[in-house]
Amino acid sequence: MIYTRVYKNEQAMKDFLSTLAELFKALGDPTRLNVLQLLTLNPERQLCVGAIARRLGVTQPAVSQHLKVLKHLGLVKASRDGYHIHYSINQDMLASYKTHIDELFTGVLTDQSPCPDWQHPAE
Repeated sequence: MIYTRVYKNEQAMKDFLSTLAELFKALGDPTRLNVLQLLTLNPERQLCVGAIARRLGVTQPAVSQHLKVLKHLGLVKASRDGYHIHYSINQDMLASYKTHIDELFTGVLTDQSPCPDWQHPAE
């Protein structure tokens, strides 16, 4: 197991991998990726559901559902302004996820073969 050296116990490692699986599942939806991309184009600016829906050509209820998933993972932040809720990228959480993904793949990319006895089949 790659992460036993990083995490205090096996449960912490399982929680970490479960969170990453949830993240990858959420990012597997093209509309959610479009929402994130739209919000990252100008990280200082906040957008309401209606503005996101208009720019992406998606219904407001659909955008709301996608934002709910992204907010649950901490990828977006919400702030209320009267009747409107404005969304923006949570850059701290995005950086944290990036670090974890880098850690995950560093172990994979530094290992030259799946197991010590493995040999590449002749072509």
